[in-house]
Amino acid sequence: MNCGLLPQNHFHLQYDGINIWDSASRLVDLTQGYLICDDSVLDKRFSHKNEITHCHYSGNVHGLVTGIDMVNMLWSSGEEYIPVDYRIYDKPSDRKTKNDHFLSMLEKAKTRGFTPEYVLMDSWYSSSSNLKYIRDTG
Repeated sequence: MNCGLLPQNHFHLQYDGINIWDSASRLVDLTQGYLICDDSVLDKRFSHKNEITHCHYSGNVHGLVTGIDMVNMLWSSGEEYIPVDYRIYDKPSDRKTKNDHFLSMLEKAKTRGFTPEYVLMDSWYSSSSNLKYIRDTG
């Protein structure tokens, strides 16, 4: 539902992670540290007219909740944690899985020059294509 406020898919067109990277790029060391990926569900159970809310499992509430699922990528030195990219998990609209978003962020990180010591994620992101990409790109 559009609500007449923004053009359809305005969120996806304007906010794609580049805004975060513009700020984060001067705070990270591309050749050291860790890239960390995980998702967070933004609880929107009272938002009834939001096109990108869906039912997701939330570890915070230990159950299903209506919300926006953001797949996040952080860079860390071990002491600092800087967001460098994100994707909205909206499979009904874009047909992409969380693994697709993770791989897309890994590819973007590579083009930005990241060569981290490790890539860290929970087992949700351990598809063979993701693990092979990490192995093949060093």
